[in-house]
Amino acid sequence: MKAPNFRITPIGGVAQIGSNMTLVESKGKRLVIDCGILFPYEDFFDINYLIPDMSALGDIDALIITHGHEDHIGAVPHIVEKYPSLKIYAPALAAELIQHKLSRANLQTKINIYRESDLLAFGDLEVHPVHVNHSIPQTFGLVLKDSNLSMSVFFVSDFKVDFSTPYESPFDFQKLKKITSDTKTKLLLSDSTNITSSNEKTKSEKDVLEGLSPIFEKTGRIFVTSFSSNIHRLQSFINLATKNKRPIVLYGAAMLKYSQIALDLGLLEDPHNTIKEANSVSPNNENLVVVCSGSQGEFRGTLRRIVLKEDPIFKPKPEDRFVFSSKAIPGNEKKLSLLFNQISELGARLHTDQTDPIHASGHPGKEDLLMLMKEFLPTHQAPIHGESLFLEKHEKFINEHFSKTKTFRLYNFQSLELTQDGGFEHKSEQVLPPILIHARGIPIERKKISERRKLACNGAIFISVSNSKRNASIDITYNGIADTFLQKSEEFKSLLLDLYQNSRSKDESKRAEELRVFTRRYFGELFGLKPMTFVHLHE
Repeated sequence: MKAPNFRITPIGGVAQIGSNMTLVESKGKRLVIDCGILFPYEDFFDINYLIPDMSALGDIDALIITHGHEDHIGAVPHIVEKYPSLKIYAPALAAELIQHKLSRANLQTKINIYRESDLLAFGDLEVHPVHVNHSIPQTFGLVLKDSNLSMSVFFVSDFKVDFSTPYESPFDFQKLKKITSDTKTKLLLSDSTNITSSNEKTKSEKDVLEGLSPIFEKTGRIFVTSFSSNIHRLQSFINLATKNKRPIVLYGAAMLKYSQIALDLGLLEDPHNTIKEANSVSPNNENLVVVCSGSQGEFRGTLRRIVLKEDPIFKPKPEDRFVFSSKAIPGNEKKLSLLFNQISELGARLHTDQTDPIHASGHPGKEDLLMLMKEFLPTHQAPIHGESLFLEKHEKFINEHFSKTKTFRLYNFQSLELTQDGGFEHKSEQVLPPILIHARGIPIERKKISERRKLACNGAIFISVSNSKRNASIDITYNGIADTFLQKSEEFKSLLLDLYQNSRSKDESKRAEELRVFTRRYFGELFGLKPMTFVHLHE
């Protein structure tokens, strides 16, 4: 099959938020943009995360990472296992986070660091990084160009436009326009995360800094949490603590990991040595600021441990303030609600983005999307980085404001291929569902999840039978079966023994199946459930 002049295919990251991976093909060169994980969107019974099915990638020349969030780098160890000599390009912060992951997985590979000024060339295909604003430093959109084609693609899955942030330069529209000014066909693939939000313009980090300032001026200890990767937010906490002469403690494994990497790279500053170690401060100092990981109310999260009085160092008091400079990821609302109720029962003061302007999204509001379209002027556009409903609404938004732009509803394993006349053709490929990962990065089949669900909901019974027909005996083990049944256990055992001894079948496997079927029918009639039943015959 002849290699396409240009084709781009999401492998993950559309019709879902997470598991971002996009395949780019150009005249025999094959690149992958991002390699992230998807956190379970339903009860998968202790599944850690999901990753894209990489079996359709074939031979690839390089992996390019846009930024260091888990939904963009979390699956890198898996792709390195599949392609040990793969060339990887990433910003410095993302590279350090990836190396940390690879080390934990006992893997090693070189990661090439790229900066905004760099040009990555793969044959005729050029990749130009464009600095954008987001909720983690060193986030880039990528301009894809072929030096022989009057075509440019701007791939920007995560961004916002922040002209006021004190921590980084704004979205580099000037570079975007300069690089793409000589191309006739322009395809935009852009973030859909906030398209359903009522906020027309995403707030600046400057707004958050101003919203946090009055809280840090008040008396009492402050326990504040945010996403550990939001280094700019962490810088605001440090700056406000310094301004108000408060010592600050960074607490929790994730918070310590991200902050240390950021300090080492010069992305985080503590010029006045405000940051202290948890064991070096008086935990009851009413001037103390404790920056905790666990902003989503996670079961093992640091903040949850403090609120529930399970932390060995910090014990909550009514005079404390708990500040959530973050927003609930969909699915975590109940966890956070329970945590908020606990804080209320303590008599402590709670600050959230509902009570104070203390959080800003890392994704574009409608005004940000419009600004990008006006600056880039795409001839073609496909929404990405969003659930199916988001993609639909984003497409309608484009059609409403830029009716001359041709839009595509793109899903995973659907591609856009450049045609001879300079347009794009929408094609479908075989859809491969994501891979479920549990334990220490081990894939698990979906049918096994069905077994886990049955075990969790119905319990299990293990029946061990000595297969001597004259003097048979049965031992039974019950797991997840209500104690109410125990008063009938001897009767049940007697019925099983009678069934086994009076079976007309001489085939031991058939006799075992008779016991299994009887057990499930018995429990179904008695309790309305059918436990998973395992029968073992032995001498």
